Amino acid sequence: MDGHHPGLAKPGPGKRPGQGGYAEKRGKYRLIFENAPLGFLHFDSEGRITACNDRFVDSLGSSREKLIGLNMLDLPDQQIVSALRDAISGKHGFFNGWYHAVTAENVIRARVFFAPLTDENGIIHGGMGIVEDTTEHERMAEEKARLEEQYRQAQKVESIGRLAGGVAHDFNNLLSPILGYAEMLASDPGAGDTRQKFAEEILYAGSRARDLVRKLLAFGRKQSMEYVPVDMNHAVSNFEKLLRRTIREDMTLELSLSPDIPMVKADIGQIEQVIMNLAINAVDAMPNGGRLTIETAAADLDDTYTAARPDIRPDRHLMLAVSDTGFGMDEETRTLLFEPFFSTKGEQGTGLGLSTVYGIVKQHGGSIWADSEPDAGTAMKIFLPAADDCTAAEDNTRQDTEGSFSEGSETLLLAEDDPQVRELAHAVLTRQGYTVLASENGDIAMKVMAQHEGPVHLLLTDVVMPEINGRELFAKIAKKHPGLKVLYISGYTADVVVNRGIPEKGAAFLQKPFSIKDLTAKVREVLDRETDQNADS
Repeated sequence: MDGHHPGLAKPGPGKRPGQGGYAEKRGKYRLIFENAPLGFLHFDSEGRITACNDRFVDSLGSSREKLIGLNMLDLPDQQIVSALRDAISGKHGFFNGWYHAVTAENVIRARVFFAPLTDENGIIHGGMGIVEDTTEHERMAEEKARLEEQYRQAQKVESIGRLAGGVAHDFNNLLSPILGYAEMLASDPGAGDTRQKFAEEILYAGSRARDLVRKLLAFGRKQSMEYVPVDMNHAVSNFEKLLRRTIREDMTLELSLSPDIPMVKADIGQIEQVIMNLAINAVDAMPNGGRLTIETAAADLDDTYTAARPDIRPDRHLMLAVSDTGFGMDEETRTLLFEPFFSTKGEQGTGLGLSTVYGIVKQHGGSIWADSEPDAGTAMKIFLPAADDCTAAEDNTRQDTEGSFSEGSETLLLAEDDPQVRELAHAVLTRQGYTVLASENGDIAMKVMAQHEGPVHLLLTDVVMPEINGRELFAKIAKKHPGLKVLYISGYTADVVVNRGIPEKGAAFLQKPFSIKDLTAKVREVLDRETDQNADS
């Protein structure tokens, strides 16, 4: 700075510089100018900067040499130029907004006040500018608004989760006998074609009701998950055949699978649900055909990415992307994308597809975001935490459930407080050759066990029951029968199951409502396991 501040202070009439304390006043004004907490600048009547303080220089990230002599009337921002012209013409000017410095790379949010400087005769000698850098305040306000929106979204998710969880148990108990008996009737060759068709319609309607509950639970992050080590490339490749049946003839499916990706801990069935939902959305977004791409890659998320996502830690992740070449989305649609019951498909959509995806991804500790512009396609990118310290399960893909029900000849102890579910399980398992000792609660189950003279091979118990829950029941019986195996069943949501029943990690569990195939297959699977799998119970 040249040390001269024209217009900052002038001697009064009849006084020369140095007289009457003028030099002292000028020095004080200079100190105020230089040390003010705001940016100060002086400009002449042609708009050229003649003086500025350090705060102004620092805000722009520039230098005094570049700023002194700069004609602000030549700035590209016409709002600032207009405010400056007001000051030069004798009025006050004001600017409030984002400003891109022409002498540096800084972009700041600023409030600028321009005022004319006149002498004792009212002649304008340029003006004064006061610049308040509000960039940090603006960013804090944006961050506050973002966090408030996240909090509102979290509250919405929690409310829906509680609603879904509240009805899930009773609803699942009702669906179990509906689906079970319909399945038995549909598979009975003596029922006749008409009754079998009726049974199949009941099965179809019941399955849709079951899926609706699962979608609500998924969005509310209340589903029971069975996490296993998953090689995502293997999972996608095994799912490719089904995906190709999903797309139309005017579409192509491309897999871009990176060979160097981390393992993840995931529920393979839920991951397949995510891929399928995203693929269906992609197909719907390409009414005139196009390309569907499934991509995997390793991703190291840094602090920049995770700063806007407080539930995600900066670390190594797996990236799973589903992309299309469809009509894309505008910003408003992207904002509402994961809202429950929001749909771009009108009456044809439930609005739960992407909400389900969102809930599943969040329950896996991951994040999801959409990269999309109108007429430019959409890329849905999912990031799941890496689990490099594990190896893939021998078979983590969907199994073919076609075929007959699993059979056996062992003795089972059944503890279930819902009479319809208890009678269904008893009828199904008895028909498959098992001896079933049924009881309506834990206390009766222990009495039945004590009175039974032969061996009991498996305890099939509801998790949450009055008086004594499933875990407590198994713990008490297993003390006298250490070789007893256990299979837990429940219609409650995952958090209730964890908090009130299911014990050790890896315990055998079957979620209601279950099909006959699921029940018989799971019973057979647990019976065939090594006897030490429940030893720590």
